[in-house]
Amino acid sequence: MTNVQSQTFVDAGGYRDERWWSDVVRPDPEPSRWPQANRPRTNVDWYEAVAFTRWLSAQLGYEIRLPTEEEWERAAHGSDGREYPWGGGYESGRANVDETARYGGKKVGEWCLNPYDRPSEKRRFRMSA
Repeated sequence: MTNVQSQTFVDAGGYRDERWWSDVVRPDPEPSRWPQANRPRTNVDWYEAVAFTRWLSAQLGYEIRLPTEEEWERAAHGSDGREYPWGGGYESGRANVDETARYGGKKVGEWCLNPYDRPSEKRRFRMSA
């Protein structure tokens, strides 16, 4: 989700509406490290991502969910097994990473529906709309 999408969720009362938080922990929202409107939203935990997808599903009228680890890898590498979505080799400016933190800097992570080491385990939640 982008910063704008996240703020729309907040402005719509997303953190106050119990429907989106059933079976998940509701944290206090933290500010994003990248405040630009169309940048990926940082500092979102897995539960917030799930609540957001529930809310977005209700807005759109069809299910939106986090991808599984396999789906994420397929999207990132393409059907032909590229190293990066754009092909082979890292290219500066093409990924949402902190390029100033080369060695030992902050890691970039994506939330998936299943735990990394258990690809067949999919976390499913009931939707209450």
